[in-house]
Parts: sequence; C-alpha cells; structure tokens
Amino acid sequence: MFAIVSYSFDAYADLDPGPYKLLVAMARYSDNAGECYPLYRQLAADIRKSVATVSRWMAALEEAGCFTRRRMAGGGRYLYTLAERYRPRLPNVKKRFAERATEQVNPAKQFKNIAIGEGGAHTDDRDRWPARIRSWRKSRFWLPGWGPKPGEAGCFAPATLL
Repeated sequence: MFAIVSYSFDAYADLDPGPYKLLVAMARYSDNAGECYPLYRQLAADIRKSVATVSRWMAALEEAGCFTRRRMAGGGRYLYTLAERYRPRLPNVKKRFAERATEQVNPAKQFKNIAIGEGGAHTDDRDRWPARIRSWRKSRFWLPGWGPKPGEAGCFAPATLL
C-alpha cells in the first residue's frame, strides 16, 4: 500500500545531501511518534551506500540533534526517536475514516447508466436492462456499477422489467 506523506522541507534544508537521504530513509520506517528501529544494513541498501558510511552519518545526525537513540531491551538494536521537526506528517487515518462514515451518498449521482452513443450523444442503456435482470434472477449476479439491486431502494432498473 502506498501513501503520500509530507515532510517539512525547511527542516531538512540545512542537512548535507548524504545525511539528508539517510534521515528521510529513517523517517520512512517511523511511526506517528517518530520511533523506528531500522537496521544499518537496510538503511545502507535504501540509500545505496556502505554500512560504514551509514554508521558515520548516523553519528553525525545524532550529534546534530536529528534523533535520540536508546538500546532496546534484550539485544544490540537501538530504538530511534526522530526529533519533532524531522518527523513525517502522517495523515490522521481515524479522522479520515470518521469523515467518510458520515458522508451522505447519492446513488443516483454515483451510478450513472449512460453510454456514449453515435455522434457522441448520451443515450440511455435501457436495452441492457433485460439481460441484467435475467442474470439477477438466475444467479443473483449484480455489478455495483448498475446501482442498487432489484428490490432495494433506488434501483435503476425499469419498473416494467422487475
């Protein structure tokens, strides 16, 4: 799944190109709190540099205050927390889904049963409804693009065929 995530350009503008790429690669692995724990090998592969280069740049970024790190329990891995200004601005998924849940849908506007006829004129596709109704009666097959199913409120099928 792909997502568009925004970053503050001004926050990254004062970094050299190499550490800039490394910090963006780290930000790709971070969560909403700016926490991540990528492996140096993975970061090296992401930015196409050696592990030694990644190690040097990580030290420089930590010294510059781009992130803090602490050792994770039970191992040699570190948990990195990006400084606030370097965190990606992730969309508020819960808010977005809540807005969609309250949206009113107009089926007549959503499903238009209009085809382009000869000469570019819009024509109604009434000749297709008998086959659609037969299919519905035989196998209960119904495409969402045809609108509400027969028997449901707002069905687009001509009443004479139902």
